[in-house]
Amino acid sequence: MKNTLKALALVLSAILLLTTVTAFAEEEYEICMVNCALNIEFCNIEGKGAEQAAADLGNVTFNYYAPMNASSVTEQVDMINTAVTYEPDALLIAALDSQAIQSALLTCKEKGIVVLGYDCGIVDPPEGTVSATVATDNKAAAAMAAEAMMTDEAFASAVENATAENPVLIAALLPDLAGQTALDRLSGFATAMKELAEKFHPGAVEVSGHVSIDAPAEKNPAVKIQLFVPGSSDEADIRNTAQTVLLNENLIGLFCFNEAVVTSVLSATGDGLDLDRENGKYKDLIVVGFDSGKTQMDAIRAGYLYGAVTQNPYQIGYQSVMLSYEAITGGEISNRDSGALWYDASNIDDPEVAQALYE
Repeated sequence: MKNTLKALALVLSAILLLTTVTAFAEEEYEICMVNCALNIEFCNIEGKGAEQAAADLGNVTFNYYAPMNASSVTEQVDMINTAVTYEPDALLIAALDSQAIQSALLTCKEKGIVVLGYDCGIVDPPEGTVSATVATDNKAAAAMAAEAMMTDEAFASAVENATAENPVLIAALLPDLAGQTALDRLSGFATAMKELAEKFHPGAVEVSGHVSIDAPAEKNPAVKIQLFVPGSSDEADIRNTAQTVLLNENLIGLFCFNEAVVTSVLSATGDGLDLDRENGKYKDLIVVGFDSGKTQMDAIRAGYLYGAVTQNPYQIGYQSVMLSYEAITGGEISNRDSGALWYDASNIDDPEVAQALYE
């Protein structure tokens, strides 16, 4: 009888343990994402990445919200406030107006809702309301553009053979310097290019064009890295500035800050025909872009652009969900770089690259 009771107790204990483990394993979580706009393909790819992460986890209910366009600030604020009332386990936000959601962020803190910023993130949130941000490290991404330029043998040779009497120019063309993104890309490109050029010309590389990067050469420069900023972000102004830059006979490289700059540079070069590597007027000029878009992708396929660095919107969304899951299940988290990819005509159609590109 005692053995029977003991066996029964063991069976009941096993059932209880199995029930507890199963309940823990099947615990469901809810994660909400509020993005910037439905009409921006970059944002839509972020949503796809986030949705896939939730599917991979298996025990996450994922809800996605976004206004129709990036000017619909009030609509996005209403979506965030509504999401907070549902009390999800985590709320992921790419804020159009960070100041307008301060109250919602404080409410999340009171309710124990994990808040993550992603992409453009949340600027100056109340202390303790945002756990981390998932975004592109723009300095590291822009440095990739400089490194890619130097892999071209003709470009590297031009840098190596430059002299103080006949210095070469490597230009960066940015439409404005109003935001941190622009400053980070400028700094990342200029710093990396200076380090690469100084391997050939120690102390003879000059960086100029903005106080954040200005670095006079220790001796007469053989390599000049210079920022050019148009009078406005209008396509005509960018195109005119590009035409001025192209007049420099010693220009060997041009870094374009984003697709808008690439579009204007193509316009200034006969829709890119002047950049043709075989017969173009500027056939020896290495032009690299940043981000994606049909115009830029077509120019790379045609051989007018050497290549470009793209952010990885799919990974921004994917990593945002994964990082928030770590937080709501008790893990310690910190800001995460979603990474960037270099692409050119040789790899533009590779699955890993194609997943991050958008038209």
